Amino acid sequence: MNNRVLIGCIEKLNSGHFADLSFISPIVSAGLSAWLLMNQKQRGQIRLKGDAVGYSAYVGFTAIVGGSITPVSSSELESPTMSPLTSLVYPSEVDYANRRVATILERVLLGAERATMTPLGNLIGELHDNVASHANGRGYSALQVYADHAEFAVCDTGHGFLRNVRRVEKNIDTARGAIEWALRKGNTTAKRSDDFAQREHEDWDDKPEENHHMGIGLWRLVRLVEETSGRLWIWSGDVTYQQIGKKRSFHNSPVEWPGVMIELEVPKLTNPPQLGDFERDAMNELAAELGI
Repeated sequence: MNNRVLIGCIEKLNSGHFADLSFISPIVSAGLSAWLLMNQKQRGQIRLKGDAVGYSAYVGFTAIVGGSITPVSSSELESPTMSPLTSLVYPSEVDYANRRVATILERVLLGAERATMTPLGNLIGELHDNVASHANGRGYSALQVYADHAEFAVCDTGHGFLRNVRRVEKNIDTARGAIEWALRKGNTTAKRSDDFAQREHEDWDDKPEENHHMGIGLWRLVRLVEETSGRLWIWSGDVTYQQIGKKRSFHNSPVEWPGVMIELEVPKLTNPPQLGDFERDAMNELAAELGI
């Protein structure tokens, strides 16, 4: 995982120093892109070095450093091992990121010859939809496959876990408490009035703040990491959450982040776990909320 590179860069930027980047990963490109949306004067403090120069242009990060809010890739090729840095503003961008990321992760876990793992695709869609719902589309997504694993990142500049969780749980008053609550199975920030109220994509351009995802919960991330011996890192507010397999820990962050940054590492497996009951569990939760 490369969140330490991201945090190190942000600490330097926040202190008025230059941040030299010789290696760029999904969390670095997506995280810094989100950071620069809110700290535009720091763009000139990022210096790309060595291999990072070409890769940055290839995935679209160079345009962000240059002052754009939209990634611009130097290549039109659709690589089977990469989903480039993608902004999550318009429905077409969200749909593209959903398809690309889910397809590549499915190949990593299952192999190209195996059937599509629909639950994994829905999990990725939930993460992307959270940006549109909670951050009005101000966020980025990226994925890269390496020799033995894939790294995925989605980062936004929205309200963060604490503010969103407090809409339904007023007694939670810390970012750590909000993250713990959001990752617990059965918890959702979707209010009853939101059920079946997800807006159609054509409405997003005019009223992005009215797009409500189902909010079934992010506990699937926890389970995916547990069953694949993967890694998960989340930054929101003044804390970071880290999970390696079944081991979980919290750490104070040197800088506070108002939105949410997520880094997910999925290893290549010869015998992937069965995740097919994601959909069944989701329907059971929804039925319980509706009193069925």
